[in-house]
Order: sequence, then structure tokens, then C-alpha cells
Amino acid sequence: GKSLYDEEGAKIVKNLMEKAKKNNVKIILPVDFVTADNFANDAKIQNATVKDGIADDYMGLDIGEESRKLITETICKAKTIVFNGPPGVFEMSNFEKGTKALVEALGKATESGATTIVGG
Repeated sequence: GKSLYDEEGAKIVKNLMEKAKKNNVKIILPVDFVTADNFANDAKIQNATVKDGIADDYMGLDIGEESRKLITETICKAKTIVFNGPPGVFEMSNFEKGTKALVEALGKATESGATTIVGG
């Protein structure tokens, strides 16, 4: 789709995933997305999955419902969490649900004794 793509960053993904696996580090990636035809709160919105991909004329602007569930469940079980920025365009109400869900889960995990590192 029209989502931003970091070509340089993409080159290191395979190595990072292998290193994480070797060190028994779990990396959680989204499985679905909230997409839009324009970078605007009033854009046409669709949902997409990793399996089906994002339509050519749309861009991913937030994580979807399944991803929110997967990631928040993982956060609540974790002992250490590194949160490197919001998963969506939280400044727009139609694309803030992912960020809000993850931040709430980070708060719960921290209250339960997890070490939380927030950046991005």
C-alpha cells in the first residue's frame, strides 16, 4: 500500500529476528491493521491483515483489533517491556485505539511489577 517503507531498516529485520530467537526474546508484530486512503481523520477506513496485505491505495495508520488483543495480553504477562513509540497515529481519533490500548496495558504491567522502558 501507500504506507511508509524503510528500505534500509528492512535490511536488518532478518538478522534481528534470528538474534531474538537465539536469545529467547519474544518480538510481537501486528497481525492486522486499520488502514485509510489518506492521512486524515476523515479518510475512508478499511481493515487489513498480514495475510491479505494492505490495499495498494491505502496506508496502515493503526494496529487492528486482533493485534491490540495479542500485544496487550503479551504486555500484561511480560517482566520487561521496551515500548518504542505508538503503533498508530494517535493524534487522530480514528487511529488512536492501538496506542491507547497498549499504553493502558503498559500501566497495568508496571503496576504489577514489570520493568517498562518507553521511547520513540
